[in-house]
Amino acid sequence: MLADSPQQLVYQLFLLYYGSPADPAGLEYWSRQIAADAPPGAVTLAEVAVQDKYSSQDYSVIPSAVLRFDHHTAVFGAADKQDVLALVEAFYRNAVDRAATVRERAYFFAQWQRSDFTAIQLAWQLVDQLSGQDLILYRQRLTRAQQFTAQVVASGRPYQSEHIAEARLFLREFG
Repeated sequence: MLADSPQQLVYQLFLLYYGSPADPAGLEYWSRQIAADAPPGAVTLAEVAVQDKYSSQDYSVIPSAVLRFDHHTAVFGAADKQDVLALVEAFYRNAVDRAATVRERAYFFAQWQRSDFTAIQLAWQLVDQLSGQDLILYRQRLTRAQQFTAQVVASGRPYQSEHIAEARLFLREFG
């Protein structure tokens, strides 16, 4: 389930990295950055992701704005096993509200070791491999994230740090 628009990509990255919907200003800013920086000839961002999601050698097809979004990785510093496992855990918690299994942690760490994945590439591969109930939950959360951001825009209220807990709770409510 790769993004096919800059906005969709931003929603996915906010959900995976932060476990919350994109704030309207962040959505607008990053969407413009990604759209302006897309490689020539790329029809959709999904095509960009497919072209490069398993290759660490050629970053020319990933818009540099996406790589700049990877600022969250700076929190982890130089990547070692604990950093990668912490990132995998965060992505699973944020995407599907569960811990990564031993097999999933081992798989993504092995990918990181073999390919020198960026955190963005790891996120894309994780989403691409979701199935069953995990995929259903992820799609529900992504839809809820979009709804929350739309509600914030419609209300005209500012989205500030004190709203993050409310936003995260909104993502987990269904029905």
